[in-house]
Amino acid sequence: MNTFVKKLQRIERRLSVERGPFELFAALRPDSSLRLWDLLVTARWLDDWGLTEMRTIASQLNAEFPLPEILKFSRIAIIERDNPGLQAIHSAVQVEHGLREFRNVTFFDVRILHAYIITSRHTNAAQHPSQRAA
Repeated sequence: MNTFVKKLQRIERRLSVERGPFELFAALRPDSSLRLWDLLVTARWLDDWGLTEMRTIASQLNAEFPLPEILKFSRIAIIERDNPGLQAIHSAVQVEHGLREFRNVTFFDVRILHAYIITSRHTNAAQHPSQRAA
């Protein structure tokens, strides 16, 4: 297994222990001109996400990846728990603290060249009190 994936797995495990389990923790490389990685995350502790939660995730990335590797990430995307694309990923794969690798697939209606899914686990999708009406 390559070091990129091992680093992602360490981040996922560490944050799961410190903050709570993820429903999704995945690195996806969309078929775009830049072909950078997007880190997609979903967790109950991110339901009321803000700058603090984003900094928590970013600091873990900075701790594991040196600057040249950090520059391979385009963004951190917090996916809402009721997003239909999230449910599609859960239907395609169930894994926790593991690894599923995909190439040339479509997730969230976006063509993905390469994906590492560390955790994808469906939990009770009941409305969380903090979820806002659309």
